Amino acid sequence: MSNEIRIISREDLPKWLDQMLGTFTVVAPTRQDDYTNFGVITSGNQADFDAVNTRMSPKQIFFPKTERLFGFATDRQQVKLDDTPQQITPQVLFGVRPCDARSIAMLDKVFDTDVYRDQQYVSRRKATTIVSLACKQLAPSCFCTRLGSNPADMAGSDLLIIELPEDRFAIGTLTPKGADLLTAADLPAQATAQDAQAFDKAVRIAQDTTVKPIDSDKLAAKLARIFDSAFWDRWHDRCLGCGTCTYLCPTCHCFDIADEAKNNTGQRVRNWDSCMFDLFTLHASGHNPRPSQRQHLRQRVMHKFSYTVDRYGQAFCVGCGRCVNRCPVNIDIREILDELEDYQGG
Repeated sequence: MSNEIRIISREDLPKWLDQMLGTFTVVAPTRQDDYTNFGVITSGNQADFDAVNTRMSPKQIFFPKTERLFGFATDRQQVKLDDTPQQITPQVLFGVRPCDARSIAMLDKVFDTDVYRDQQYVSRRKATTIVSLACKQLAPSCFCTRLGSNPADMAGSDLLIIELPEDRFAIGTLTPKGADLLTAADLPAQATAQDAQAFDKAVRIAQDTTVKPIDSDKLAAKLARIFDSAFWDRWHDRCLGCGTCTYLCPTCHCFDIADEAKNNTGQRVRNWDSCMFDLFTLHASGHNPRPSQRQHLRQRVMHKFSYTVDRYGQAFCVGCGRCVNRCPVNIDIREILDELEDYQGG
């Protein structure tokens, strides 16, 4: 199932991270007050391996909340541009849950294609080795299995870590980049044949789910058919349009571009945006083709489960459960999907 398996103890995990710090910038889950988020660490002991998932997804590592595209300065004669690309150094994104690693592989389809290639995104991806940590169990809000995934999904990862009994971890090599990271350090140790079998067995168990996954093609076709139906009449009633769901989502990728200037200098920046905001579709004329919260919520569902299926061949939801956990008015995307699957109206 993998080219090579290594073994490391829980006690030695921070030591392995310390070895990486000599060569890489290491981004890992760290405890921040009452929650866990990804952050740059300076010591392996800062990493939190026990959190089910971070509050924010790791998409901001590759697609920042705010990003300078270029600077500019003007005088009476000309406009001078400063489009020097940001310097990007090799980094390791460590302890990513499989749902988040899978989401990064989805974002690749948006930002790194033959049609459009975002150079800053691509440069960050090439400079990053992704080390995923399989989930021992699903949190109550998790629903990755309904999206055809599982707690040990390998998509988007360079290395996959699975916890074994006796506080030991098996590390599976998935890509040449992952293999390079392993060979660059004294840790972890070579696995025995028995350890390799335990790793493969754990992956098979994680993949063996009795949950029937959503038929994405069928759902996308239904959504296209019920675009103007009464199905959407009630779900928006309590939506605040706060955008929490989209900002926390690891696959939402809408952005706005703005110029920030003072006197004769300024910069063009790219900022995260959200289809849940009133201003998202507001024209300069004052016309808004999507003025109601009903249309905003419909857009979010259509984008994730219809438009991306048509364009990229898969639903852009990984079942991480962040939107379920953090919606201030308890709108649950799983309930919407349940009703959609049973909905027979037109």
